[in-house]
Amino acid sequence: MTPAFRALIDKEWRGLRPIAVLIAVLFIFGLFYAQASDFLDQYTLWEDYFDNLETSTVMNFIFCAIISLGLLVREKDEGTLMYLDGLPVRRSSIYLAKWLVAVFLGGIIDVMFFVECFIYDAFSRESDMPGRQWHSYGVYLGLHIFQTMFFVSLMFCLSFLRRWAFLIIGALFWAVFWMKSSQVPFAEWLDPFSLVQVPEKEDERWIIPWGHLGFLGAVGLGFWLVGLFTFTVRFDSIRQARGSCLAKGAGVLAIFLIVIVWMGFMITSAVMQEDELIEEAAAAAEETYTEKFTPQLSGGNAIATESSEKFQFIFREKSRKQVQPLVDKSDATFATVADFLKVDQDARDGRIVVDLSNPLGDHNAGRAHWQKIRMVPPGPKQPVAKGVAVLGHEITHVLIDQITDNRLTEDFGSVRWFHEGLASYVEFRFFEKPEARADYEHWIALASTWDEIDFAEVVDNTEFTELHDSFLVYPIGRLWVKAAVNVYGDDAPTKLLTAFARPDAPRNLDGLARWRDVCLAADFDLERIRSRFRTRLKELRDTHAEVCEKYTEITEASAIRDDGKIVISPELPENWDEVVKNLPEKSKLMCRVRPETDSEPAQWRYAKLNKKNEFRLSGFDFLKPQIGVQIGWETGGWTEMPVLGEWITVTVEAEKQ
Repeated sequence: MTPAFRALIDKEWRGLRPIAVLIAVLFIFGLFYAQASDFLDQYTLWEDYFDNLETSTVMNFIFCAIISLGLLVREKDEGTLMYLDGLPVRRSSIYLAKWLVAVFLGGIIDVMFFVECFIYDAFSRESDMPGRQWHSYGVYLGLHIFQTMFFVSLMFCLSFLRRWAFLIIGALFWAVFWMKSSQVPFAEWLDPFSLVQVPEKEDERWIIPWGHLGFLGAVGLGFWLVGLFTFTVRFDSIRQARGSCLAKGAGVLAIFLIVIVWMGFMITSAVMQEDELIEEAAAAAEETYTEKFTPQLSGGNAIATESSEKFQFIFREKSRKQVQPLVDKSDATFATVADFLKVDQDARDGRIVVDLSNPLGDHNAGRAHWQKIRMVPPGPKQPVAKGVAVLGHEITHVLIDQITDNRLTEDFGSVRWFHEGLASYVEFRFFEKPEARADYEHWIALASTWDEIDFAEVVDNTEFTELHDSFLVYPIGRLWVKAAVNVYGDDAPTKLLTAFARPDAPRNLDGLARWRDVCLAADFDLERIRSRFRTRLKELRDTHAEVCEKYTEITEASAIRDDGKIVISPELPENWDEVVKNLPEKSKLMCRVRPETDSEPAQWRYAKLNKKNEFRLSGFDFLKPQIGVQIGWETGGWTEMPVLGEWITVTVEAEKQ
């Protein structure tokens, strides 16, 4: 390195010191926040850091924009470029020095955050975890730093456009987004944000995406060369044109277009991910891909499709072997559900799109809306038999909406329990094993023992979820539908749906009034069904009394702030040690906490009872003096879902002195 080039490096580093200090401050603040809000001995690289790579990639892009967009144009705007031209250095050397310093600072950020999480991982590792995956760590850091180089080159290329740069970046986002949505071959290779793909298991070798890497490398080199050309060529007329009225008008136009483009991109992407994206992807996939899809062209994460008579499946190519058995059984599954619900042959036309390519949130095996279904793909966490059962469940939702012309969705507060209950009834009657049905019976028996089931509350979803576990509508609804079938036969669900969808049905009823009207139109006696429902509940309580008696209901607790945490102390019975001793080994007392009564599930937080018989959660999530607490059990055996009691309001006392 020549003395002149070293001087350029020093100059650029001094110029970026304010940004480096800002990043350091943010990093230090993040350290304090993490220690105050998280359990750092439960923060692993694979489950917590690598599961949120999208966030780190977006932050990497933002930091690169902050660092790079002003580096080149500042020299021209401040007039210092003329001074540098008088020195014995070339503009290409200046350009290279700026690029290297920007990449170095961006790379330091990547390494800092990774090392931080690596240290947390060291405190969180347990004996049954796989060994350190050094190859994976190296591949990840290499790919992440490559992303930094790509983003910096892009910013250098566009920086001379100034405010128009954000418009061009937004347009590029749009172009890649629409190409991927339309299933254009190799479109994913244009997306730098999808370069880093985490293996499914920690001990799997991280595959380097050479094709994607090479393509982005060529594009990034093009950006780098365009930026170099723009910086080295002297456009003296540009400065004069910038002061003209036309240029000022164009600048104002750019500001408006930037807002429109980015707002449109964010809104459209949010909407399409839930609804239109699946349908358009399926249509484009049918046109673009042949029946013999060639996976070697696009890699394991490429979108592939398979069709049956009734379904269009969308999935990742790497899941093809697991998906195929589900595809083979899908038409028979549809026929089973449609026959049970007495769906007319004319109404069975059309295909249902099943998206297996996108993950769902916790406790979500599937989700349906009209002619679209999203599901967890078959695999270690979702065997094919379970996938068929979930598909049957979601098909029921689709057919319910079609039979009723979406009337149930319009009155969802009064019918959520029936929607989920009928789908669960179909799932467990036709597709699940008997032991799975027994799990549901245990669950509702314990909830009934705790007096958590009141039909008058169930038919008002808002009231029910404010008081009880919202997931209880699944076993409650299934048991009610089963009671209706026992009293009125297999035609009962279809008759209820038909009564609900009748054109002259009143639209201003809800709760019990709605269901009295529906049962009257179906020529059913609601009280006979409720009587059978209550009888079955008692039978389940008696059958499972020995098991249910072991699980004590906790309905009182106190809370206090302690060093940035909220510590919740449940009022345990005096014979608590004896209670715990009689429980299955994996049973754990746990709690769910919400900041307000109407808080969304995304705002709920969970904690398990520690050795001090306390629940500890971050205080940053609960700043008001009163919180909602729901205490229950993870049974560790007969149900995957925790069995939770009623919501109780707890006042959080002041911090200990």
